[in-house]
Amino acid sequence: MKSYLFNFKNLIKKYKNLQNFDIFKIFFAIFLFIFIIFLILNENNIQYFLNGFNSLSNFQCYVLDVGQASSTVLVFPDKSVFVVDTGSVDSAKDMISQMDYIFSKNKIKDVDCLILTHSDADHVGGTTQFLEKYQVNQILRPKILSESEFEVEIDENYLVSTTVTYSNAITSIYKEPNCQVEFIEDTYFDKFGIEIFAPVKDFDKDTNYYSPFIKIEYAGKRLLLTGDATDEREKEFMQANAEEKYDFLLVAHHGSKYSSSIEFLEFVSPTYALISAGDNTHPSQEVVSRLKNLQVKGIFCTKTDGLIGISVFSQGNLKICSLRNQFDFPLLVTVVGCGIFVILGTVSRDKRKISQLS
Repeated sequence: MKSYLFNFKNLIKKYKNLQNFDIFKIFFAIFLFIFIIFLILNENNIQYFLNGFNSLSNFQCYVLDVGQASSTVLVFPDKSVFVVDTGSVDSAKDMISQMDYIFSKNKIKDVDCLILTHSDADHVGGTTQFLEKYQVNQILRPKILSESEFEVEIDENYLVSTTVTYSNAITSIYKEPNCQVEFIEDTYFDKFGIEIFAPVKDFDKDTNYYSPFIKIEYAGKRLLLTGDATDEREKEFMQANAEEKYDFLLVAHHGSKYSSSIEFLEFVSPTYALISAGDNTHPSQEVVSRLKNLQVKGIFCTKTDGLIGISVFSQGNLKICSLRNQFDFPLLVTVVGCGIFVILGTVSRDKRKISQLS
């Protein structure tokens, strides 16, 4: 009888230890697991928040992190959206992920205008995926023909690109419902303060030549997008425009040394330079040196800074954010969780020793 009572007391003691410590640790482990999953699923949004992207408002410009490619999103105070280029096929998933955040943050459903600067795969590669995800109301395309069955105009004075990527992009844009598709011409969108300077010639063998210059002005600040504009296009731009200072320049051709001549950089005199690049040779050190010699206040590159976000407020104040500072939250939580487990285990062990001694 005594042995049964003794065993029953031990069972009660073990139950109390289990109740006080093991159950808590089990619940803590479940909570930790759920929290880590939450962080993994929402890590991008947390990164955006901690790097200040949630504070961007009024006029916003985003240079997306799409590797050795290019895609830019312009968000206006009334939540109208212009997208310039769609990156490459390989970067389409990353492009869509970043756009999802930008559009969700601004409660945007439709895209007002998509501009494809020229036919190169690193500028049009994500077009199909982009149009499958978002409704676009207007598309401006380059005067470069494709081999798509949907090509609407055949003109021997136009260059023809035979790449499958460009053909797929053209097919997608003409399949887009309720969308107006036009060739790029000199255009001024008075409502948005956007001015487009199209190529002078209708034909050139270099696809990069077709890149338009896109000037945006808001609250007295100027931004210039250049696509993969060649030095010839830079000369055309300088001849057609008065010399004026730009607050932001999206550097042409991923910072290639064959663009961004010193004459052009002096002409636009940028305060900040933005570069979309992702391989080992871009941006070229020559272009970086040219920018530094002009005493550009800041040079931002997606290769090192990740997604770049700019905000121009109605008073003309500026804010620039980037994802340069990345926080490894799952690792941090895991390390802290392991530390708590060690502490709980030590406390539990010490209590058992004290209980045995008593």
